Amino acid sequence: MTTNQSTIRLKGQSDWPDWYTFIRMNAKSNGIWQFCNPDSDEVLTPPIRPGRPVNPTIEQITLFEADSRVYSEELKQYERRTHALQKTMRDITTTIEMTMLSWLVDADTPREALRCLKNRYQRTPEAEKMLAYRTYRDHLTRLKRSNTHQWIQSCETYISKALRLGCEEMSVTHQQATLLNALKGTYPDFAAPLAAVTTREATDNISPDDRLSGIQILHQFRTWLEAGHGEEYSKSGGAYATWQQRDDAQPSRVPAKGPSDLNNNNNNRKKKKERPVPFCLLDGMKHFYTDCFYLNPYIRPSGWTGDASRLQTAQHPVLQSSSRNKGLGNPTI
Repeated sequence: MTTNQSTIRLKGQSDWPDWYTFIRMNAKSNGIWQFCNPDSDEVLTPPIRPGRPVNPTIEQITLFEADSRVYSEELKQYERRTHALQKTMRDITTTIEMTMLSWLVDADTPREALRCLKNRYQRTPEAEKMLAYRTYRDHLTRLKRSNTHQWIQSCETYISKALRLGCEEMSVTHQQATLLNALKGTYPDFAAPLAAVTTREATDNISPDDRLSGIQILHQFRTWLEAGHGEEYSKSGGAYATWQQRDDAQPSRVPAKGPSDLNNNNNNRKKKKERPVPFCLLDGMKHFYTDCFYLNPYIRPSGWTGDASRLQTAQHPVLQSSSRNKGLGNPTI
């Protein structure tokens, strides 16, 4: 749902629990849920104005004035609730997909709109149980790809939800077996000793109430990690799954570049940009035209004479053309 206050949006059945909770909590905070609840029939009715008595006595006048004050307060409350109901209806219609609006053509109140959507999207109790259990089992397989502490926190949530819904599969024995089986491939040092304990509990026929539950196992696992156990565990972020099994396809991480790496890269780029130094046929040395005494008279040291034949060669039109292209002009020797 996309509003100024929330990012929850009803797009399908998977969004229904969170979206419905959002609408219910907002209506409760405004004191009108009893008039929106699709499972209730309570209707908001306006207060009745007290009638003015004819030829009243003093006692009747006093009673009328008291009733009028009560009516005034009830009228204000009625107007506030009416406004809140209108806002709730607006929240419903603006936080669902456009294609769903056609279902609400005959819905004049939030209750009617919620009933219509509930009939389409709310799962049966059995379906809720199946989904909760499947979500828990799927989550167990994600340990190798998750931050371990976040994985523990989510796992606690899924176990609690499955137990709250009354999933028959979530017995204490099943919690122990599934959790320790998920942990033993990644953290065998933790799972193996605890598996021996749980096996002994089952063998000794200890009452389920006195055995380790899934939540208790996760609490012990968190404490074990915080004590510094577990390969590549760090206090700042927990253990990640990039190290688990060597045959798991894990994307490689590029190490961060330090100052020395940046300097090396800069030097490499400079080397690539540098031109190769040519071999001079006049003096047998490696340098550019601008550094040749024969071709560039402006850099000749005082008293330099050179070789006459080479000086003559330097006057060849081809060499002079090259030297002019290098910005040496047309010097005379």
